[in-house]
Amino acid sequence: MNVNVGEFMARRALLTPDREGLVCEGIRRSFKELNERANRFANAMLRLGVGCGDRVAMLALNEPEYYDMLFGLGKIGATLVPVNYRLAGPEIAFILSDCGARVFVFGKEFTDTVEGIRTQIPAKEFVAISDDAPEWASSYETMISASSDQEPTIRGGDEDTLTILYTSGTTGRPKGAELSHSYYFWSSVNLMATLGVQIGDVPLIALPLFHIGGLAGPPWFVYQGATTVLLRSLDPKRFLELLGEEKVTGFGSVPALLDFLKLVPDFEKYDWSSVKVILVYAAPVPVTLIQEYAAAGIEVRQH
Repeated sequence: MNVNVGEFMARRALLTPDREGLVCEGIRRSFKELNERANRFANAMLRLGVGCGDRVAMLALNEPEYYDMLFGLGKIGATLVPVNYRLAGPEIAFILSDCGARVFVFGKEFTDTVEGIRTQIPAKEFVAISDDAPEWASSYETMISASSDQEPTIRGGDEDTLTILYTSGTTGRPKGAELSHSYYFWSSVNLMATLGVQIGDVPLIALPLFHIGGLAGPPWFVYQGATTVLLRSLDPKRFLELLGEEKVTGFGSVPALLDFLKLVPDFEKYDWSSVKVILVYAAPVPVTLIQEYAAAGIEVRQH
């Protein structure tokens, strides 16, 4: 079996082209639009000489561009390296040097940080997700607008590395954990087998996409054709508002997030009626917290 995560998006765009695939702060994109953007990003990278096994780094909040990059790079056999935006400049420079990133995409909030380290890292191309890119960087939208939305030739897959996620869970410097196309495929299959249809058609991602707790979601949700609601940064009040506005059916969480939500004034007045399940991981959930949510009719599942 040949598994390429980039093809998840291409196939979904054929099956349900007009269904909304992503909602993020006023941006609403169908699967057809998401696939076209992934193709544009892939073709832009090919034009820059990025090929199989090459690394493209990303320093940003939970931006819609993550979808372009994950699925676009997957199609051409390249590797996405999401960088923790809470790190300091020297730590970011180490990660980019360690993975040998050829292209560095960054959000507008991190322009000063990137400018401070850009002479210390191997990247030759800098791309800003901003309407006002600095003179030493290209504009993301300008770059992909100039690229074709046609399907690139699919390259790589299976055990080839799709993402490298750096972890500080070891001694010494952070280590890059290489996750393959097959990993994301079987992760999606296992989650669907575990949860069945409980996660529903409208999952919400609030955890950072630089972490597997967030990044495991997009391949899974695209594979099953769900509409993902993406929260750019953790704002508990906005999180609760989105539950009712978008009729969110489920989300992944850590225990601390559930605690933060409970601290929002008038927590009990927000509309949870569409939420079917919360999948919690990373740490055990206190029994009292499970009971509080159960009292509100919300199931908390520990993974």
